Amino acid sequence: TQPGGRGRYDEANDLVTETQGSLVRSAGAYVKLLAESSDTQQLIDTARRLMRTRKNSPEALAGLDKALAAEPDRAHAHLYKAMWLLEAGRDGEADTHLAQAESLRGGRHLLALRAVSRGDHALAVEHLTQLLAMEVEQVQLLQTGAFAADTQPRLLLAIALEKRGRGDASRRVLKELLAADPALIEAWLLLDDREK
Repeated sequence: TQPGGRGRYDEANDLVTETQGSLVRSAGAYVKLLAESSDTQQLIDTARRLMRTRKNSPEALAGLDKALAAEPDRAHAHLYKAMWLLEAGRDGEADTHLAQAESLRGGRHLLALRAVSRGDHALAVEHLTQLLAMEVEQVQLLQTGAFAADTQPRLLLAIALEKRGRGDASRRVLKELLAADPALIEAWLLLDDREK
């Protein structure tokens, strides 16, 4: 049901598409909620949703700032603020918040991506190794059958290991990925590149 009680029947749309559509329609409500709420978790969740619909939304940033003013050590608020700052091209400011979010898998993943983009493959390997050793946070499933996977971090680890001159370790990671999912095209392509 849409705001105002109007029904919506989009059987032709998958759940992700319908969810994205709901986010766009709800952006105004998110802005209002960010202005009125004082609940830290609600501020973080609402800012995250608004960030998915409006790039560089000043209201989302204000909501995250409000959450951090209430709880300065809240890792998720630091993670989303770092993401907002990176999208806005304010990389220097993002680093401080990323450091506060390194206890989260998402924080480690962003730190690893930043290390790779800077050419610091040793640091990327360190962040990815620590990320893969962390327990998976509880996730909300968007669709039945969805699950959290370490595929993307493992692919990035294989690339970073190769760049560090550790081809054997890189191949081992790729072969482990292929043992778990023989249809993983990215791993086959990377493995093929290494064996040429």
